[in-house]
Amino acid sequence: MLRAIRDFFWKTGKKVGFKPAGGIRTAKESLAWLSLVKEELGDDWLTPDLFRIGASSLLLDIEKQVSGKTLALEGVETELIRTRALPPSSTPAPAVDQVQDLLKDLLVSAK
Repeated sequence: MLRAIRDFFWKTGKKVGFKPAGGIRTAKESLAWLSLVKEELGDDWLTPDLFRIGASSLLLDIEKQVSGKTLALEGVETELIRTRALPPSSTPAPAVDQVQDLLKDLLVSAK
């Protein structure tokens, strides 16, 4: 289908969109489609007007992925507080880049 869209564009100069159907349930599957579209059609098709994925189960997987990352970050923050690299939680949670910087510092000092 992507090649047909590409051929149609080459012949007419008109861009048509693509919405893959059928069982896209995970973020990993959606990334595979994103990669295929980019490879066959290019970056111009990576817009909501020309490329869409519609799946409520995909949303659930993405929410689960984000939640897992949040929980992992909270675990890192807890460990940094425990080792006194960060002040207790009376202060706002650190931004991701702050945690990354602290982790780098800890790794350097551990060498």
